[in-house]
Amino acid sequence: MTPSVKLVFVGDARCGKSTLLSSLMVRSFVENASSVINPITSKSPLGDIPVGAENPFLTLVDTPSAPARESELLSAIDTADMVIVCFDLSDDESLTRLTEYWLPLIRRRQAEMPVSFLGTKVDLLPDLENDVFLATIAEPLMEAWENVSFVRCCTAKTSEGIDAIDKFLYMATYSLFFPTRPLLKKGSKDDFSPLFDEILDRTFKIFDMDNDNGFNDDEVYFFHKCCFGNSSAKKEEMVAEFAEVITEVENPNNEVRYLDGKLTRVGFKMIFKLLVTSRNKDIAWRMLWFLGYDRNLELRVDCYTPSTPLQEGEKYQLSDNALNFLQRLFMIYSQNREILRREQLDAALTRLPSSLRAPWSQFQFPDCVVTRKQSDGTLGINIKAWT
Repeated sequence: MTPSVKLVFVGDARCGKSTLLSSLMVRSFVENASSVINPITSKSPLGDIPVGAENPFLTLVDTPSAPARESELLSAIDTADMVIVCFDLSDDESLTRLTEYWLPLIRRRQAEMPVSFLGTKVDLLPDLENDVFLATIAEPLMEAWENVSFVRCCTAKTSEGIDAIDKFLYMATYSLFFPTRPLLKKGSKDDFSPLFDEILDRTFKIFDMDNDNGFNDDEVYFFHKCCFGNSSAKKEEMVAEFAEVITEVENPNNEVRYLDGKLTRVGFKMIFKLLVTSRNKDIAWRMLWFLGYDRNLELRVDCYTPSTPLQEGEKYQLSDNALNFLQRLFMIYSQNREILRREQLDAALTRLPSSLRAPWSQFQFPDCVVTRKQSDGTLGINIKAWT
């Protein structure tokens, strides 16, 4: 079944949310809209931008503002993917109630609920310039309240206003599937969150297959093909594109982005800084999805737990590919190619989230097996641990 994303519209009586939704549905202004209209379901406004196996349907849900129907309102908020708070730009009290009533109400119901604000009836304020709207209304709201994705204004009375509503819905859906908050530090516009920074470190190590702290051309191309699908571009074209992207990122500290013709970890992260701080967060999220991370940057359980049930008497065995991978990992980190010291094992496992770096700890490995000295493990012992 194709998933559905539910955007719930709330707001004071006569703020214009039902008129806005009715007009959106028929693509022209509706003079006398119902006080609450039925849910509207449409295709995803994201178009060809992939958001998983299937692009979701978008469901727009209107809500009552009458106190007698508060239970319906609260139920809609509880089941929303995002709440859109509409307010009348021509009414100062409507703006005041955003922070005095609506946001506290939503936070009490769903503390982490994504929220966006949509100012209506902008046609009644013909002298309101966009810069003034941003400085006096939008930016203060976004700075004062977490989880506020964005603030926009519109009108249902003109075709341009309805087009602006379309753009708003696109941005709302985009921000749900490709959120900025998990990727950046709280209050920062360009500094990675500790968790995302750690994931980028691990990703770099995973695709740095010769463990030389740099991506050669083959590794750059392999990374791109794995995370973003089989590209028709030639390797030389893709490598040149990566190099061009990096030059677009500000580098005030003159950090080394390329060394001996190889992309450094700093350069790798610069690419993602550009993606996250521009309107291309979906590209960064596609990599995260490929690597098995959810929207909270947690590794999905199905990525590290076998899903095939065993019958009585059966047991899991490593495939030939898995054995080859472990042998190769052993050779990369074992300096003498005979034993893997504890610190070398720890270094090899930095490709994994910290919670998964010692899955055999319950068995006291490597202390439970005979090793040469000081918990050093041979190739056979390390493969045994994974088996």
